[in-house]
Amino acid sequence: MKINICIVGHGTWGKIILNNILLNKNYNLIMLVTSQKKIHSKLPKNTIVTKRYKDVIKYKNIKAAFIVTSPAKQIEISQFYLKNKISLLLEKPVALNLQNIKKIIELKNKFKKLILINYVYLYHPIIMYLKDLFSKNKEVVNFIKTKGGDNKPARSYIPTLFDWGPHDLSILMFFFKEFKLIDCLSEKKYRRINYILFLKHNDKNISSLTFGNNFNYKKRIIEIYTDKNVYNIDLVQNILLKGKKKISNFKIKTTPLQNMLNYFHKNFNNSKIYNRDLKDSILLTKILLEKKEKNI
Repeated sequence: MKINICIVGHGTWGKIILNNILLNKNYNLIMLVTSQKKIHSKLPKNTIVTKRYKDVIKYKNIKAAFIVTSPAKQIEISQFYLKNKISLLLEKPVALNLQNIKKIIELKNKFKKLILINYVYLYHPIIMYLKDLFSKNKEVVNFIKTKGGDNKPARSYIPTLFDWGPHDLSILMFFFKEFKLIDCLSEKKYRRINYILFLKHNDKNISSLTFGNNFNYKKRIIEIYTDKNVYNIDLVQNILLKGKKKISNFKIKTTPLQNMLNYFHKNFNNSKIYNRDLKDSILLTKILLEKKEKNI
């Protein structure tokens, strides 16, 4: 069964979402909500284009929406769509404060609709492969180190902390249920900044997450230290090493975004499966709001 979906937003990331939905056989793109005059050239002729997100209620066959807007607009639109029984794929961060996330959780629980957050790296084939590998080999993750970001100017509508932080924190939450922020440093250069968070899992292990827009180029590096091995991962170049040796039996067949869309489709009638995304968003936002960085 195909899911009839609408997309709200047609900026840089919105165009990427649109491309991926058009490529995925599990979706029919019914509506695109945008104020832009220049529309994607591959947009199906029967797709409705409108400036008003509330127009979705005119078309009862729309069952899901992918909202690709600023956090402030996303909260407003999400509440309207949930009240009209539309399941959601949301951008990270869900919001910039805890109160707005709790509003979404309340509506989700009331209307029993699905919500999936675009923590896209959790659907990267390497991360999914390692999850199965650790389970099969009974490997325990002790701690991780990450470096992720780029060198582009900060966006006007979202702080760099909330723009890049959710990627690294969602990966941390993927492997650990409990941890505590113990320190936060920042590296500033001109108008760019990197944050370094240190999070403690128990009396021995501390993970470090480095993210922001103060890198020389785009990167997404992860080191995972288990009780048996060290895994070195480059999610941009799609490289997976165990120690210094490449894992030869692993091959990438799909993209993270396609995996996420397939996951949403597969579990479309199971609203309970998405509880963790929203709970993680609460914890993630608490950590980002809690930080008091020291300059280095």
